[in-house]
Amino acid sequence: MPWDEKSALEHEHVSYAQKFISEYTFLLGSLSLPITIRIYKHVFSDPAMFDTIASYAIKTPTQVSPYGAHKTYQDSAEYALSQAVMNFTLYYSEAIEAGHEPNDSWLVPNEHFYKVEKPEVDSDPS
Repeated sequence: MPWDEKSALEHEHVSYAQKFISEYTFLLGSLSLPITIRIYKHVFSDPAMFDTIASYAIKTPTQVSPYGAHKTYQDSAEYALSQAVMNFTLYYSEAIEAGHEPNDSWLVPNEHFYKVEKPEVDSDPS
C-alpha cells in the first residue's frame, strides 16, 4: 500500500488530524501589533476544509463582540487566508469610517493561539 498523509494517520486511536499549511504576519492600518494567521488543513475532510487561527481577534468601538480569531472554511487555503484577512480589514475600515481613531486595544489577544488543544470539530477518518 502506498503511503500518504491519510493512511499514515489512520489508526483506531487517531480521531482528528490537521496539517499545518502556512503562516502569515501583517500590520493592520496604523495599528502597531503584528497579526499572525495560521492555516491548517483537515486531513480527513472531503471536500477539503481549512482552519484559520489568528493571534488576535478584532473588537472595534463599532462591534458588539470580538471577531475573527478562529474560523473554518472550504475551498482552498488561499480562500481561507483571504477571508481571515477580510475579517480584520472590514471591521477596521468600518470603525475608521465611523470616525474612530485606530487603537492597538482593538486587537484582542487570542488565548488559544499558542495552545495545542483538542478542536471542537469532530472528524471521522472512515
